[in-house]
Amino acid sequence: KVILGAMMRKLAQVAYGVLKSGVPFDASRHNPVAA
Repeated sequence: KVILGAMMRKLAQVAYGVLKSGVPFDASRHNPVAA
């Protein structure tokens, strides 16, 4: 249940950022690849 809550929170943050900025969602920007 904790994991589900964390995933929902992250999704809400991404959705809020897209709505506030008006920039289309870019998965590479929100999910950086660890080098």
